Amino acid sequence: MAIDPSAQSAEQLSTLIQRYQERGLTDRAEYAAYVEAYAAKAVPKLKLDTTISAIREAARMKQFISYGDLASSNSVEWSSVRRLMPKHLDSILWKCHHLGWPLITAIVVNKQHLQTGAMEMESLAGFSEGARRLGVSVTDEPSFLQQQQKLTFDWASET
Repeated sequence: MAIDPSAQSAEQLSTLIQRYQERGLTDRAEYAAYVEAYAAKAVPKLKLDTTISAIREAARMKQFISYGDLASSNSVEWSSVRRLMPKHLDSILWKCHHLGWPLITAIVVNKQHLQTGAMEMESLAGFSEGARRLGVSVTDEPSFLQQQQKLTFDWASET
């Protein structure tokens, strides 16, 4: 590995991750190491594996999960991580893409949308932009969201 991720700041790791994405190198082992290190440094209160487990469990039950539920699964108050959640979910998108999984953050919604799986405009835009940064083509955002939600439910039932 050319650059030791433990010696980098969250900002430096974010730059490295962006460069790997721009060059289509997200399948590299060092990319995964940068994502893991970034997540730990940028949002230390939220753990990738804990959040992924919570999303997977909800998906196995064919249910959507709220941002607050993700905070609870990490044993933190939603109010203390509200502003950090987008960075955390981006890290999960990066990891999903690297592992060839569906973009499982598609089932993370506001509490009032747990029955429908709808996302607020800002959340949908953030989710779609995160996918685009990974080189995923997104033209119809609501359809893309529904596709990723279905893929997530299917994936969870197989894992």
